[in-house]
Amino acid sequence: MNHQKTFIVIALLFTWLFSISSVFAQEDSLHRPYAVVNRNYSSLNYISIRIGAGLQKDFYSEAGVAFQMRNFGCTGYFSRSYYTALEVIPNFQLNESQSKNVYGIKTGVEVNAMLLALALEAKYQTDFSKNAFVITPKIGLGFFGDVLLYYGYNFSTRRNKERVFPFISNHQFSLIFNVHEDFLGIR
Repeated sequence: MNHQKTFIVIALLFTWLFSISSVFAQEDSLHRPYAVVNRNYSSLNYISIRIGAGLQKDFYSEAGVAFQMRNFGCTGYFSRSYYTALEVIPNFQLNESQSKNVYGIKTGVEVNAMLLALALEAKYQTDFSKNAFVITPKIGLGFFGDVLLYYGYNFSTRRNKERVFPFISNHQFSLIFNVHEDFLGIR
C-alpha cells in the first residue's frame, strides 16, 4: 500500500509543478531593463476533445477532455495539456467466460516542444472483478500538441508486479488527437 501512496504523491507533485510553472513564467518585460521583447509571441488556451487509440498487446481506445495551453514565438512552439479520459480495452479471448472488457479512467499531463512530446499519466483499470493502478510515462512526437504519437511503459503499483490483466502489455503505443477550434492551425 505504501508504493501506491508514493506513486500517487509523485503524480500529484508532477502535475502541481507543471501547473505552477506557468505562474513563474509570466513576467512583465517592462520591469526588466535588459529583457528582449518578443513581438511575435502569442499564447492560446483551449478546451479540447481528446480522442485516442493504441496498442498495449491488445487494441485500446480513449476519449476525454483536455485543457491545452499553446505558446508560439519566433524561437519555436510549446504546449502543455492537462487531461482526463476514459479508456476501453476490449478482451477478445476465445473463451467467453474469460472475455471481459477492461475500463479505465486516467488523468495526466503532457508537454510538447517543437516535435518532442512527453507525458505522464496515472490510470485506474478494472473489469469489475479485478483492478489495477498504473503509472505510464510516455515519449514521442507531437505536432502543435494536437496530434501526438507516443511510446509508453506501464508501471504497475502492485507489490508482486504480476499482471492483473495478462492481455495488457507493459509496452504501449498510442496515437492521440486533441481536437479544438484551431486544430493543427486550421480555422
